[in-house]
Amino acid sequence: AALRQGRTRLVYVAPERFRNPGFQKLLAALPIRLLAVDEAHCISQWGHDFRPDYIRLGQVVRSLPGTPVMALTATATPEVRQDIVTQLGLGINGRSEPRVFVRGFRRTNLRLVVSSVSTHEEKLDRIDRILADFPTGIIYCSTRKQTERVGELLAAKKVKRLVYHAGLTDEVRREAQERFMGGEIPVVVATNAFGMGVDRADLRCVIHWDIPGSVEAYYQEVGRAGRDGILSHCELLFNYADVRTQKFFIEGSNPEPRLILALWDEVRSILQAEGPVTSSLDEWKGRLITTDNSISVNTCMGLYDRAGLIHRAMEGGRRCYTTRLAYAADTAGLREMLPGLEEKRRRDLEKLNGILRYVSS
Repeated sequence: AALRQGRTRLVYVAPERFRNPGFQKLLAALPIRLLAVDEAHCISQWGHDFRPDYIRLGQVVRSLPGTPVMALTATATPEVRQDIVTQLGLGINGRSEPRVFVRGFRRTNLRLVVSSVSTHEEKLDRIDRILADFPTGIIYCSTRKQTERVGELLAAKKVKRLVYHAGLTDEVRREAQERFMGGEIPVVVATNAFGMGVDRADLRCVIHWDIPGSVEAYYQEVGRAGRDGILSHCELLFNYADVRTQKFFIEGSNPEPRLILALWDEVRSILQAEGPVTSSLDEWKGRLITTDNSISVNTCMGLYDRAGLIHRAMEGGRRCYTTRLAYAADTAGLREMLPGLEEKRRRDLEKLNGILRYVSS
C-alpha cells in the first residue's frame, strides 16, 4: 500500500520475490526510477555464487524499458562482467551500452595467510593464536553441521561466539546478526549465508576452517575484514581432506544429465497425480528416490522452472514454493540446457583447482 501511494522511496527485495506474480504486477504499475542489482555476480553461471533466481532479473529489466539499471559486485572476472551485461540484456532492446567501472581489488591492510593443518586440534590452536591478536571476526565453515561443531569446540574453550547458518530460523539469524553488528559478541562461526549486509568496520580477522570453492569466493569473504583500513588478518586453514566437501557441492550444483532427466520423471509424476504441491525443497527431497543430495534437488527444480516445465510461486513468509506442472511440459528446452551445464561443471572444477593452486603457492 505504501508503494502504491508513493510513500516509499527505496525497497529491498530478494530475487526470489520476482516469482510472485502479484509482486510483478505491482511493479508494472509503479514509476521505478532505478533498478539496482547487488551481488550481481550471482546472475552469472560463471560466477562463484550463481543463483538461478537471479536469472529472472533479465525479465524484470525487459519489463521496465525506461528504468536505468545498476549492477554491482565486489568480485567479478572479465567473463563474469560480460555475462552480467548479457543476462540483464544491457545494450540491446533499445538500451544503450552500459558503462563499466572497475576500481580494482587490492586491500593493502589485509594480511592473507594459508596454514597447512592435519587435524581439528591444529585448526583450533591456530584460531586461539589468531583471536589472541585479532579478537573480532568471522570463522567460515563450509557446512551447517561443521558450523555447529566448531561453535561447540569454541564454546568449550570459553570463546564468546555465535553460530549462523541458513538452517536456523529467521528470528534466530536476525538476533545473531544484530548482536554481532552491535558489538555484543566478538566472533561469529558461520557458513557463507553470513555475508550480505555484514558491514562491521572493526572486523580484525576472517578465518576459513574449510577451503572455499574458488579464489573469488575466498576474496569476497575475506573482504569483510578491515573495512576501517586497520591491519586485519585473513587465514585459510588448509587440510586436503576438506576438498571432498567442495567436490560434493560441485556434484550437487552440476548434476549429471542422467540424474536431471530421471528426477524430472519423478517430479512430473507427483505433480500429475496431486496437482499443485506446496512444500519446501527439503520436503521435496524426502519424496524423491533418484537422489538424496538436497543440493541436486534444489538445482534440478531451478532447471525445470527455467526450462518452462513447472511454475513455482514463493509462499509469503515461508521457505517453500507452490509448484505446478506447466501446460505443455516438453523437455526439449531442458535438453538444450544440458551441454551448458556440462561446461559449468568443468568451470566449477577449474575454480576449485584455482584455489588449490593458491594454497599451494
